[in-house]
Amino acid sequence: MLSFKNFTALHKDKHKDGTFSALEMEIAESQKIYANLLGIISDKEKLVPFEEYHCTLTYCRQPCLGLMYENPPLPLTASVEKYQILGEGMLVLVLNAPAISKIHKELCSKYDIKWDFPSYIPHVSIANNWKGDVPKKLPVSDITFTSYVVKPLEKDRIDESLISGA
Repeated sequence: MLSFKNFTALHKDKHKDGTFSALEMEIAESQKIYANLLGIISDKEKLVPFEEYHCTLTYCRQPCLGLMYENPPLPLTASVEKYQILGEGMLVLVLNAPAISKIHKELCSKYDIKWDFPSYIPHVSIANNWKGDVPKKLPVSDITFTSYVVKPLEKDRIDESLISGA
C-alpha cells in the first residue's frame, strides 16, 4: 500500500510545473456545443476539440496538491452570456456563473494562488487563433458542469499567449 508521504511525493513530482483545476461537463453536452458551433463557425480547424471543453478554476504555477482534496458542490449550471476574445485570439464562451466565481475566489484564497490574469472570467474556450468579429448566435444558453478535475500543468502546454489576459 502506498503511504501518504509516498503518495504526496509521487504527485508533487507530477505537478512540478504547477497545478490546474477545472470543472468539466458531460461528454454529451460537449458534443452538443461542438455540433452547434459547426453550424455557426465556418473555420472548423480553429475549433477546440469538444473533449477539451472545461471551465478553469485555478491555474497555479507551483504544485498545489491540496486542490486534489477539494470537493466543490456539483452539478453547477452557468448561463452562457456572450462570446469574447481572450489573450492572443482565444475565442471563449463567457459564463454568467457567480457560484463558479465564488469557488475560484475561495480556492485562490485558501491556497494563496496568484492568478496570472487581470480578473477571473469564467469561460469555456472554443476556438484558437480567432481573428475578426465574434459570432452572433450562441451555441447553447446554459452549461452544466458535473465533475471537478485536478491535473498537473505540463510545461510544454502552458500557453504564454494567454498571460496577457482579457
